[in-house]
Amino acid sequence: MKVSATWQKEEVELKAIADTKRKAKEEDDIQAKVKAETKAREAEERNAREEEHQARVEEHQARVEERQARKEEHHARQEEKRAREENSVIHAPAVADTNLRARIDRVIEELGLPKCHDDHKFHKTLEGYDCEGGTHKITFAQLGMN
Repeated sequence: MKVSATWQKEEVELKAIADTKRKAKEEDDIQAKVKAETKAREAEERNAREEEHQARVEEHQARVEERQARKEEHHARQEEKRAREENSVIHAPAVADTNLRARIDRVIEELGLPKCHDDHKFHKTLEGYDCEGGTHKITFAQLGMN
């Protein structure tokens, strides 16, 4: 009977050791699973933050590009307005400024008219510009103004 009791005791001890090992392995497996899930969740959160950041960067870039396009469009409209005013009889200066004088000289040359050598000022009239010396006249139509 003593042998049987010893044998049973050893069997119980072996079973307890096996149970302890099994429980430890199960706990290790659970911890590994939790750790893996935590890493996966952290990676997903990190990816989501990166995607959100990238979306904000792209949105900012789109706003910058839109602002630049509006600025360029405004500049183009201003240039068109300036060009229209430059070619407008209504907006033409009473006395030809440097730019208009250069344009008058160029048109006089293109038309083959004699050049104004006395460097007189050109004054606006109803039909165009007249040289204050009285020898040169050029119409708005010849200047391409409307």
